[in-house]
Amino acid sequence: MQHSILVRWLCRIYAVLLYAYPREFRLRFGREMAQVFRDRCHWVARRQGLRGLLRFGVLSGAEWWTTAIGEGIDSMRAATPFTIRFALLIGVTLSLMMMGIQVFLYRPLFAMPGGSTFVLETTVVLLLYGMLIVWATRSDGPLHRTVLLLGTPLGLFAAAVQIAHLAAENFIHFGEPWEGITTVTFMLGTFLIWGVAGYRSARSAGAIAPGVVAGSWSAIVTMSILVTFGFALEFSLVTPKPEYVATWGEFKRSGWTDVHAFTIANTLDSALSHLIVGPIVGAIFGGIAGVVTRIPRKPQPGTTIA
Repeated sequence: MQHSILVRWLCRIYAVLLYAYPREFRLRFGREMAQVFRDRCHWVARRQGLRGLLRFGVLSGAEWWTTAIGEGIDSMRAATPFTIRFALLIGVTLSLMMMGIQVFLYRPLFAMPGGSTFVLETTVVLLLYGMLIVWATRSDGPLHRTVLLLGTPLGLFAAAVQIAHLAAENFIHFGEPWEGITTVTFMLGTFLIWGVAGYRSARSAGAIAPGVVAGSWSAIVTMSILVTFGFALEFSLVTPKPEYVATWGEFKRSGWTDVHAFTIANTLDSALSHLIVGPIVGAIFGGIAGVVTRIPRKPQPGTTIA
C-alpha cells in the first residue's frame, strides 16, 4: 500500500510516545490506543493520501501532548510530598556523586585558573536545590499541595522534553540552520510547559502568586532531573574528544592548557547556568500565565451580566 512506510513509522513513534503516560494508564489502555491509532492511520492513508496522513500525525501529536499532561497530573494527585522529595533528592545526590567522582579522578582540574570555583559554585547550588526541595515538600497545606501537585508533573514532562533535546543534540546532527531551529523549539516548548504549570496553579488558587511559584517549582523539578541526565551523558557516554575540544573558541579564550580539565569545567558551568536560570525563567512564564488568568473574559453572546 502507498505510504505504508510512513504509516509504519508513525505507529512506531506513537508506540514510543505512549510511554509518556503513567504506567497504570499505559498497561490498561496502551494496547487498545495503539491499535486504534494504527487503524486510523491506515484509514487516513487510503482516503486522504500523504497530506491527510501528515495532518493526522500533527493532530495526533497535539492530542498526545494534552492527554499525556492531563494523565500525568492526575497520577500525581496520589503522590505525597515525601514521594516527590525522595525522588528529587535522589537526582540531586546522584549529580553530586558523579561530579565528585569526576573531580576526584582528575585532580589537575584544581590547578587550572578558577578550576576550584567551578566545582564549588556547582556544589553549592546543588546543595541549595536539595535544601529547597526539602523545604518545598515539608508543608501539606491546600495551596502548597496545589502548587506542588500541579508543578511537579509538568516539571517532569519538561524534563523529558529537555532530555530528548539533549539526546538529539548528541546523537543526531541536523545541520544548519536546523540545529538552531531545533534548539529554539525545544527551549520555547519547555518554557511553555512551565507556563502551563503557572496557569493551572494561578487559576486553581485565584491569584497570580501561586502561578509564579508553580512555574519556578516546575523548572526546579526539570533542572534537577536534566542535570543528572546531563552529567551521566557528558561524564560517561559522550565525552567529547580532546582534539575536538581544543578547537573550541571557549577553550582558546580561556587561557587553559589542560583540555580534559576544561571539558569537566565546561560541563559544570553548563549545569550551573541551567540550575540558576531555569527557576527564574519558570517564575517569569508562570507569572505571565498567572496574569492571563486574571484577564476578564468577554461574556458570550446571549448571556446576561447580573
